[in-house]
Amino acid sequence: MSDNKFARYIEQAYIAYQARQGRRVSVSEFAKALGVSQALVSHWMSGVRKPGRDVVAKVANVLGPDVYIAAGYIPDDPQVQELLTYWFHLPPEEKPKILANLRSLTSQKPKTAHAEQ
Repeated sequence: MSDNKFARYIEQAYIAYQARQGRRVSVSEFAKALGVSQALVSHWMSGVRKPGRDVVAKVANVLGPDVYIAAGYIPDDPQVQELLTYWFHLPPEEKPKILANLRSLTSQKPKTAHAEQ
């Protein structure tokens, strides 16, 4: 695995995709599901390239919003941007309480390829 955060993310997303399919899936088939070329996914996995914001938006439709964070972008959602603004102004001791409250509001655990913060 690469030391590149996005490379690790996409490798783990590929493994998770195969698990959801219940079978081994080629990188080419994974790329097709993402709407990009096999060469591009291979470059991501090797850490040679990172996707642009426009490609991340497309891939997020398949992999979920965590792809934005893994690629180093903030989603183009005004509410997410507002939440981040508030988050950065919170005292550190308040952040765990806020996270606990958010978790209690939803029964669906967010999709993540890995648990890096």
